[in-house]
Amino acid sequence: MKKRTKILLVSGVALLLSAGAVINFLKAAQTETAVSDLTLANIEALAVDAGNGEKPVNIPCCPGEEMDVCTFDTVYGDGSQGAIKIYGMKNC
Repeated sequence: MKKRTKILLVSGVALLLSAGAVINFLKAAQTETAVSDLTLANIEALAVDAGNGEKPVNIPCCPGEEMDVCTFDTVYGDGSQGAIKIYGMKNC
């Protein structure tokens, strides 16, 4: 009986260690970082089709009233920084 108890105990410990290793590996493999709306807008702007140049770019801000303004910080191709302002539009 003692031999059987030892075998079960060792098997149980080995099973727990294996399960812990698998869970640890799966947690480490799921590294996701949040992406800001500005970054997504920049990625979409870079994805404009160069062939026709008319593919629309979705911007995550659409001011509906005339007095509303959305400001986006930008970095231009030459490395200089600036801001783009979008003022209110009626049919946004």
